Amino acid sequence: KIGVWWDFENCNVPYGIDAHRVGLNIVSGLRSSGFKGPVSISGYGDMLQLSRCVQESLSATGIRLHHVPSGGKESESSDRALLMDLILWTIENPPPAHLFLISGDRDFSTALHKLRMRNYNVLLACPAGAYISPSLLGAASRVWYWNSLVRG
Repeated sequence: KIGVWWDFENCNVPYGIDAHRVGLNIVSGLRSSGFKGPVSISGYGDMLQLSRCVQESLSATGIRLHHVPSGGKESESSDRALLMDLILWTIENPPPAHLFLISGDRDFSTALHKLRMRNYNVLLACPAGAYISPSLLGAASRVWYWNSLVRG
């Protein structure tokens, strides 16, 4: 199984990308890299940052969106929600399984390293052109740049 957790506040839908293609391009990138099995994609963040049209397009293609309202420490709330769901997923999906994080947030590094040590295959897509923590990159066995992946 392949579980995908997408931090859409950190890796947004790039301008000019048809939101209907986001999920298809993620799956296509996985398949072209040799990853097989069922894929589930969940997105986390303040959905008010996404237009209604983008929200509907993503939902229509099977991406589950989890609204985490902004306020105060918005990124921490979104990160906690994403991490909690990822950990719950691992309880139901023991290794061998693939965890695919779409984010450039180094706060996920420790959890990803621990999961990799428990024999999960950790995959990562991160924003191009931004500083990405070496510890986050080091947790992943395969890394993509988000803009390239989402463009197909």
